[in-house]
Amino acid sequence: MQVLIMLATLTCLIFIHELGHYFAAKLIGIRVRNFSVGLGPSVFNWTDGTGTKWSLGLLPIGGYVQLTDREDYQTNKITKEEKFFSSCSFVEKTFVTLAGPIANIFFSIFLMFCIGFFGPLKILPVISDPNKGTVAKNIGLVEGDKILQFNDRTIYNFKDLEVALSEQSFFDRKNIFVFERKDNIQEIVFKYPVSIKNFSEREFLKKIGLSSKTSGYKVRDVKNYSVAEKIGLKKGDLILSINGTKLDSTNSFSQIFSSKPIQSIVVERKDIENDSPSEIITIAEFKTDGDKNLGIVLEPVFSYTERRMLLESILFALEETFKLSTEVVDILFNFFKQPSSYQFLESLLKTADSSSITNGGSYFGYLAILALISISIGVINLLPIPSLDGGNFVIFIIEKIRNKPFSYIVLSLVQRIGILLIITATLYFFFVDLSNFIK
Repeated sequence: MQVLIMLATLTCLIFIHELGHYFAAKLIGIRVRNFSVGLGPSVFNWTDGTGTKWSLGLLPIGGYVQLTDREDYQTNKITKEEKFFSSCSFVEKTFVTLAGPIANIFFSIFLMFCIGFFGPLKILPVISDPNKGTVAKNIGLVEGDKILQFNDRTIYNFKDLEVALSEQSFFDRKNIFVFERKDNIQEIVFKYPVSIKNFSEREFLKKIGLSSKTSGYKVRDVKNYSVAEKIGLKKGDLILSINGTKLDSTNSFSQIFSSKPIQSIVVERKDIENDSPSEIITIAEFKTDGDKNLGIVLEPVFSYTERRMLLESILFALEETFKLSTEVVDILFNFFKQPSSYQFLESLLKTADSSSITNGGSYFGYLAILALISISIGVINLLPIPSLDGGNFVIFIIEKIRNKPFSYIVLSLVQRIGILLIITATLYFFFVDLSNFIK
């Protein structure tokens, strides 16, 4: 079933890519002869009123849009008045060629907008009570403080705060927190202790001690035959405390799961079917056999959240799409340094998994992964390889420089070489990964 979903997703994204080429060609007046999603024998085809043949190939690993060109005029397939692709200007050719990757990017922006506007609420930068010994505790920040600015960075949500602390922390000069406490704007100027200078980013943020306030952790899933299933935890339960310690911040959660074995859990449970009031249940006197893994998937329920407005959702979509695009480019760069299709896919999955969006629920997590794959298709097609959009763009540049188009025979030969290179590379990476897996 998962394979079918993956193939359907890939087919949908390829269709959007080719649709970009299709509409760009129609916009400048070129008739589209064939529109195919997938390669190999056609399992479905239909010809519309304009003469475009729409096809679905057996193998959902690519697609193409075939435009009317010089050879169609020579074989009387188009009239003298009709426009063909090779007669277009450099700008028109570039527009049609790059429209596919651009369509993928815009589709990703649309998906990210849907996530921002309809998806998980943004986490406001309101902090929980800092732990003793942390920078936040020592400089006087308290529970309920809303961070408005750190140094030169304005803070809109908790993610902004984490990024700002990672990028704008200085050990050689003073740092500034601007925050709101009980409707009053206050400011704290401080210096970091030298003792935390050489910590990793994760440990550094932990030593600062800023965490978002939570009202508990919701159980998203309970694995079959797990400890959680045996002791009666259910999907939808809100875990309020573990071993007597309240789960009132992300820091308290990590501390509990890194300390002694779990012995008691307090949950809030609501019977949705009967619409009955919530009840508090204590689960105690059970053993985890020294293993703190209960077999559950949890997500924090944050105390201070709000929905993004229209403009904010647009900015969120642009920012997330740009961030994912740069990460895909970085993954591709590492792929060419050390080619491995397995590592490439693994890196993409890690990028999707590390995204805060995917933690907001399965549907929005799927949309985020869909956006990532769409961006990947767009970026890969921009590579300067014959038969890909980037390769065609390079050909147009060469034609512009030499002020003379290549012949149909040369272009066909280049396209065939490009397809052969892609197939050869695919088979090579497959057998390399297979041999590494066997070893």
